[in-house]
Amino acid sequence: MVADKIGAERILREEDIGEALLFPPEKSRALVRNALIEEIVKFQPENLLVRWNRIINPPTRDEEVEFNELEGWNEDKIKKKMEEAKRFCKY
Repeated sequence: MVADKIGAERILREEDIGEALLFPPEKSRALVRNALIEEIVKFQPENLLVRWNRIINPPTRDEEVEFNELEGWNEDKIKKKMEEAKRFCKY
């Protein structure tokens, strides 16, 4: 791990990080990212590029969905991003 290599003090255990990936905090960017991935892979199951704040559709790399806000993701904002992600379905 990078933290071990550079001698940084670890605050979280690997298990904590894994659990946060599977069960992200409510109204968080991680929650939106997971929901978007689940929805997009139904239509575009291969070769998605997933970053902390966006998902990129690799056939053209012209299509991406951004979600820059760290928190405050209420139901309406999540629905809007899910609608935006539907454009991935055309590939």
